[in-house]
Amino acid sequence: MNMLFPKPAKYKSKKLRDFARGQDCLLNLGCCNHDPETTVLCHIRLFGVAGMSVKPPDFLAFHACSECHRNEKDAGFDDILRALMLTLIRVYERFGTLTP
Repeated sequence: MNMLFPKPAKYKSKKLRDFARGQDCLLNLGCCNHDPETTVLCHIRLFGVAGMSVKPPDFLAFHACSECHRNEKDAGFDDILRALMLTLIRVYERFGTLTP
């Protein structure tokens, strides 16, 4: 694992994962199903933050429907950054912190 990032398992949050369910998709690719019941916490896998079978920290993730999550590889960097920023705002408004 990259020395810049501590072991990701330290940063799991059941509250963040559970909160994603029922939220609107924030990635909104052309394939978006617009079904909040399929929304999950979609982890960002950039810059060596994750490895084989290792998820990034839960605070480096955004809300995405099942179709957008499946097609995340087709999203541009701007799409992912926008979805992350909107998710962070949504999380802070709900919990008063970014790492519940």
